[in-house]
Amino acid sequence: MRMRHVLIITSIAFAISTNANASDAFSISANIVNGSNVQSISKSFDSVQSVINFFNNNKLSSFASTYTPNSGVNAAVTYLGVPVSLSYAQNSTSLTFKVPGIGLNQTFTGSSRDQSASQLEKFLKGNGASIVNQFQKYLTSNSDISPIAGNPGSLQSTMIANGFTSGAMNSAANASSPDGNRFGLGVSAGEFSVKGYSGTSYQLPLSYAYRFDNPGWQIQLNMPIGYQQIGTAQSYSAQLGAGLQIPLLTGVDWYLIPTVSAGATGSADLGAAGVLYSFAANNRYSYHATPNLTITLGNMVGQVNSSKVTISGYNIDPGVRNTVLKNGLSAEYKTDWTFWDEPLSIRAGMAYTDALGNKLAIANYSEFSLDFGTLPGEDAPFYKRLRLGATFATGAGYQAASLNFGYQF
Repeated sequence: MRMRHVLIITSIAFAISTNANASDAFSISANIVNGSNVQSISKSFDSVQSVINFFNNNKLSSFASTYTPNSGVNAAVTYLGVPVSLSYAQNSTSLTFKVPGIGLNQTFTGSSRDQSASQLEKFLKGNGASIVNQFQKYLTSNSDISPIAGNPGSLQSTMIANGFTSGAMNSAANASSPDGNRFGLGVSAGEFSVKGYSGTSYQLPLSYAYRFDNPGWQIQLNMPIGYQQIGTAQSYSAQLGAGLQIPLLTGVDWYLIPTVSAGATGSADLGAAGVLYSFAANNRYSYHATPNLTITLGNMVGQVNSSKVTISGYNIDPGVRNTVLKNGLSAEYKTDWTFWDEPLSIRAGMAYTDALGNKLAIANYSEFSLDFGTLPGEDAPFYKRLRLGATFATGAGYQAASLNFGYQF
């Protein structure tokens, strides 16, 4: 067998033109109350720790000129896009934390307001046990910017997308494609916007495909490493997936690809973390309509579950339990054009994702892609193995776009 090394550099940042303004992941609108005197202040923060620190005496004094340790503080907090409230009554050290969406009402009483804020921090880091996990599950279900699930940029969505791309829509793995094992190394960067928030995401996807003597049978491995930034809040992720491609009919490019994958994401800034496991079945059928036109239909059904994880002191189980359906269609046409004396193909595709089970902020979304590139012979130099393209994703208030290019060698 021949080894074919593939370097794919995808999704190099593409600016998104939207009307939404970038926003930090946390914001506070607070009223400082002294009798009948009320001072209003608004602040935004890039971390949950900064939100907790806001309720220390020295921070409140620096933000509000009228604040004293006996002032009342009524704060509406946007926590990863989800409304919660925190408050001190006048002449009290008790800090009350409320989440209206789940009826959570928790009060922390220390000998000082600083101690009460410290109790809140310990509560969010796991002392609240099942109550905190109920809150984390609520965030995953309702936040448009959760790094765990609920939006196309989350760990759940990227796990499904990576499995779908390497299995259901991977026409390069057809038996009718050139023989050889394949190693892949990629770099990706993109931008997204969702309901007033915007951010950037990066991935380093690593992959390897091993072809048996019957090239329709393959073992496919992938290990994407990811980074996402919302405002200045940072989160990280890593995945490991494996699939077995099984030919269904001799002489036909029709395959079943069962896959398993695991992924982890964490952000000390966002106070969010998750470990997810996925099991999926992929189906891919490529119809060679003419010698120059190939149409590929891909389908996936997968189950994604979460497990408890600890990061930076936070003990979290986001309670993710979703069945995900993903369907896609692509067409590749070998044109009469050439580039660097190599034949040129154009490929267009679309995919639709729908998540069932736990409620999610963005449960379904569509993706569109268009790319073109060379179809060189096996002995062509790497600089002739070029593909250029663009992708666009859209869901409920969500938009993302990217430019893509890649080499093979």
